[in-house]
Amino acid sequence: MDNTPIGPLRSTGIRDVIVVDVGAVDDTSARNYGDSVSGWWIFINKLNPFYERTVPSMTEISGRLA
Repeated sequence: MDNTPIGPLRSTGIRDVIVVDVGAVDDTSARNYGDSVSGWWIFINKLNPFYERTVPSMTEISGRLA
C-alpha cells in the first residue's frame, strides 16, 4: 500500500515532492511483538481485562491508514 504515490510523480519528470501528513497520531512508541504474533494469544488476552494491549486493533490500524 502506497500512501504517498511518489513513484508515478517521479516518472512524469517531477523532481521535488513535498509530503505533509496532517492527520498523524503522535504515537512514536516502539512496539516489540517478538518473533511472531499469534492470533490465539491476542484472542485470549483480549478476554483478560487486566492485560495491557500492545497489538493495535484492526479498527485502529484502518483508522490510521485512512
